[in-house]
Amino acid sequence: MDSSDLASLIVQLLASSGARGMTREELYTQLAVSRTVLGRALDELIQEGSVQIRRIRGSEKTRTAKLGETHAGRPAQRVYLVDKKAYAIGIVLRKRHSTAVAVSRLGTVLSVVSIDRDFHINDSYPIEHILRTLCARLIEEARSIDLSQIQYVGIGLPVPTRLLDAQEYSETVVNIRAAVQEFWDAPCWIDNSVLDSALAEFALLRRTRSVQQPAVFSQLYIHVSGGISSSLVIAHDSGDQASFPVATSLGEFGHVTIPGHSALCYCGKRGCLETIASTAGLSFAAHMPSFDDVVAGYEAGDHACQAAYRDAVQAVSFALSITMIAVLPQVVVIGGDVAHAFRTFADDVQTKVSHEVTSALGRKPDFVRAGVTDVDAAFAAIDLARRNAAHHDVSTAHAAQIIQTHRPQR
Repeated sequence: MDSSDLASLIVQLLASSGARGMTREELYTQLAVSRTVLGRALDELIQEGSVQIRRIRGSEKTRTAKLGETHAGRPAQRVYLVDKKAYAIGIVLRKRHSTAVAVSRLGTVLSVVSIDRDFHINDSYPIEHILRTLCARLIEEARSIDLSQIQYVGIGLPVPTRLLDAQEYSETVVNIRAAVQEFWDAPCWIDNSVLDSALAEFALLRRTRSVQQPAVFSQLYIHVSGGISSSLVIAHDSGDQASFPVATSLGEFGHVTIPGHSALCYCGKRGCLETIASTAGLSFAAHMPSFDDVVAGYEAGDHACQAAYRDAVQAVSFALSITMIAVLPQVVVIGGDVAHAFRTFADDVQTKVSHEVTSALGRKPDFVRAGVTDVDAAFAAIDLARRNAAHHDVSTAHAAQIIQTHRPQR
């Protein structure tokens, strides 16, 4: 096993030992590694502040010596997991709300803060300002938590980073890196927040599905919220060995032109999917001041709200049918504020899409309503940062990345 996996196993063992901690000899016996390898892993954990070592004294030293728990040449020591020590920060920025999460080395949530604000990428209020607000609020809310030695920061942006032109990409990365470094000097990985959600959903499917999955398993994730985006996740599983999934954003899904619609989109086109099915699009179509009012009106039987909802279902189904025929996914997951607010949205889209794509797929499509939260997406962002830190980069410059979406224990 590599040093990162060994460090994680040590942390799990120390967590299970509670306040008692463990001696080096106990760790050595349970992990079945050499003392040199164990020492290097412990040194790494000590340096990052996740564990501490105390010398055993008095009667306890006598007891451990009788049990053979000392090693010649080294004073008897007991290893403890440091309480309330943050290891990584995950940040998910959305067009309607944003979330920051501090997690421990064990993978437990230590603190969560969120802010609500409608904005999009061309807003005069830059993303880095929202990022600074989140970071400052996280520090303020987590006063009892040690945030001094953050090892990784993972950030999901409300825009496909791979679709930015060279200048936009460079400016966005530089500004966000500068904002983060005002708080923590740690490796920072920047990607799309929808991709983070897609990876979290993929990990959830792997954990919860009892049916046999094909050797090559693909998931199409659709996020319908303040913006509309899609991501494709693919993994190749061979026997008991699960590969790291390959994940990529599928272009500008929210700007597919929908026949029969002509509302002007902020991108300059007319009839884009986002003008119909996003939270702002639904509000405009239903003549309501906010998306929450649309949901309330729909539930109360308001005709304009119900008509806007039907148009949104039809528009998403049209764009999704085209995409599904092109990429042939095993599973489609539908998430975002619209899917969560309207409980039947995923089912209604599935009904319309099934008629169009069943013959092309050779089977009835498998639809799942999203089951993860922004906290789960933040965990995926952290995992991206941790696994890509060795690249010494701060964002995904390639079309797809091979990553592991193991969600830490919470």
